[in-house]
Amino acid sequence: MEKFKVNGKEVEFDPFDLDAMEAYLAGTALVEEQRKADCEGENPVGTLRRVCNAILDFFDDLLGEGRAVELFGQRVNVKDIFEGYRDFTTQVNGCISSYSKGLGGAQPAAAVPLNRAQRRRK
Repeated sequence: MEKFKVNGKEVEFDPFDLDAMEAYLAGTALVEEQRKADCEGENPVGTLRRVCNAILDFFDDLLGEGRAVELFGQRVNVKDIFEGYRDFTTQVNGCISSYSKGLGGAQPAAAVPLNRAQRRRK
């Protein structure tokens, strides 16, 4: 379980649990879908409210019902919600990225087995 900061508050999330990872990816896809949705005739405030609600739902679905209110309060503050979402996703993506680099990269020198000629030189 990893700890992340959202709007100055610490949350726990396990980005390496496959069910959690699946929920995270589905949630970010829904937020992105709402962000890109073209709702003809919708006013700018309505658009922002729709995206903010998608982000609040993302946190409730991912971290547990009621977490969005704990993190952001009762008001729908665009700046706080957008920054909280951006910070959380940046942290989670960075955590996953730094771990996955180790999976595809070279092993530490001590763990690389030496061939016969290298062992003789030692």
